[in-house]
Amino acid sequence: LLLLTAATMAQHLGKQQLRDDWITAALQKEATIADRMAMARLLMTVLHEIDRAEKLLATCLAAAKDDNERAYVRWHRADALRDREDLPENTGFEELEKLAEDLPETYWGNVAKDRLQATRHGRGDTAIDFTARSRDGAEVSLSGLRGKVVVLLFWSANDYDLPALVSTLAELHKQHGTELAILSVNLDRDTAAVAAAVERHGITFPIVATGKGIETDAALRWFVEGPTLHVIDRDGKIRALGLHAGTADARNELAEVIGAARG
Repeated sequence: LLLLTAATMAQHLGKQQLRDDWITAALQKEATIADRMAMARLLMTVLHEIDRAEKLLATCLAAAKDDNERAYVRWHRADALRDREDLPENTGFEELEKLAEDLPETYWGNVAKDRLQATRHGRGDTAIDFTARSRDGAEVSLSGLRGKVVVLLFWSANDYDLPALVSTLAELHKQHGTELAILSVNLDRDTAAVAAAVERHGITFPIVATGKGIETDAALRWFVEGPTLHVIDRDGKIRALGLHAGTADARNELAEVIGAARG
């Protein structure tokens, strides 16, 4: 993976022979399946070595020991295809559809199903459930908060709007009390940065922080790749999607949505 990353830098600098040598050397080395998936993405989307990427993925698929591992390879292929600018826009999602249909009992097949649902989400739809462990070790889930209005927050420690967001949510929680629940999913890989943000901003709401970034289970299922928040009503139905707290108007909208959802 390091060699392929170096090859992308050589390509940027116009060092074609060095680029080619490093790609060849990278593909001759042993690597974990996770690294191979990352390598396939670089080959397919940055280095534009489509045939080599597909060969690497096919080799991993053939060597997969069970359906779970096959689903893992197919997930990453679909996600890489989504980033291909030379393919129709829906190509990656069509591959996710096939994965969800072919291997529904696997983890990645199930995630593919939820991600596809997330792309079609609208007001009144049932929110995608997930279960996780918060930083304090407690099990949290959306279904476990049924009966409350829920702010589902996806956030990053370096988000410019985080201070305003934390302050706004604190005010809303004070206003609505136990009728409002806040469930947050952190999108950082640096867990130390998360701990520092919690301390700096006095965050008290539950936080799921796995250190997996946008590959955190909830983010994968909800197809979230950056800070955002959604509001879910007492019945587990979506009330609003893609809100934020970066402006006064946005904060007012958030407060109005929560008030309406509470009834």
